Amino acid sequence: MQNDFHTNMKCETNIKLSASTVIVAGIVGVAIYCFWRGRKIKANQEDVKGIHQAVKKALQPSMIRCQENGPISSQTEGPWEAWDSLEGMTRLKNSDAKANFWNLVRFYESQIRLTYCSIATSVMALNALGIEAPLSKFLGRYQMFTQEEFFSTDVSKVIDPNEVLARGMSLEELTKVLRAFPVTVLKYEAQQLSQEEMRRILISALKNPNQCVLALYQRRAFQQIGGGHWSPIAAYDAKSDSFLVLDVARFKYPPVWVDATAFIRAMQTNNLLGSRGFLILEKK
Repeated sequence: MQNDFHTNMKCETNIKLSASTVIVAGIVGVAIYCFWRGRKIKANQEDVKGIHQAVKKALQPSMIRCQENGPISSQTEGPWEAWDSLEGMTRLKNSDAKANFWNLVRFYESQIRLTYCSIATSVMALNALGIEAPLSKFLGRYQMFTQEEFFSTDVSKVIDPNEVLARGMSLEELTKVLRAFPVTVLKYEAQQLSQEEMRRILISALKNPNQCVLALYQRRAFQQIGGGHWSPIAAYDAKSDSFLVLDVARFKYPPVWVDATAFIRAMQTNNLLGSRGFLILEKK
């Protein structure tokens, strides 16, 4: 019995030692695996990071081209504020110079040709002022100014539609064109006015329900991509000293609040056809 007892004890001890050895070996194995796996995961992460950087670098020229030629409404750098941001909506709420904002928004549209910014801006203003439009061959018994039917016989006598399609319209040209409609057109060459004079005239017009402001400005002057461009001004906020511009190139930029000083400077520029500036359309 004693021999059996010692034999059993020895066997139990060997079993315990064997079990301990297995456990220790298992722990060591797991540790080694984790260490190896961690190194591998880290290597994979570094590889992924490297691939990401390489792809980003490779795509960079394409991204730049997209910004130059395609939709760039995600561009955020510049002296402007999106109209639908919390700050933008606060400015609109607090503005006391937005007499025609809702009328302009009702008829807000995007230019249908790359050179039709002057036409889109004009039809928005004419509709917002409630000017009676001629009968349309597209709208049946309904009447509204449209870009498609902007070039009436009278307008075509002032300027060749093909010229507008090729290069757009200057401040002087749009002035002459709009005088073919039943509105009073006041032209302001920005370089002939001081910043304070322009600010005062613009704010006064934005408070008048019988007037609309059409601005011709240089985009690059306040860090937007592009060149000369027409759009209506819809409001002014005194606290931020900014104008709300309803950009008619809706495929390119959304409506934005632009720093007043920067926007006035953008109008105080020249193009090949003369000075930029703004027009005030007034209902007769």
